[in-house]
Amino acid sequence: MSSYLKRKGDRLLFRRRIPQSLIPHFGRSELAISLGDLGPQAARVKARALAARSDELFSMVSRNLHFSPDNSRARRRVHVAPLTM
Repeated sequence: MSSYLKRKGDRLLFRRRIPQSLIPHFGRSELAISLGDLGPQAARVKARALAARSDELFSMVSRNLHFSPDNSRARRRVHVAPLTM
């Protein structure tokens, strides 16, 4: 099973820690996305895709951090809905 997959009851979750430097911009320390009742093989495929998308998201946010986390505009939370597939 992928290291980003965690079992919660009979369902699988994609869970990934947000890099420490980006936590103030996401407002949380972890991404968690339910994969519903996907089977193990389909969940692994989706987890790989979500890992790649989250890499892109973290990179994009890192490149655009031209403001301080203390800046009131920086307190906007990064919306992670684009990660859901």
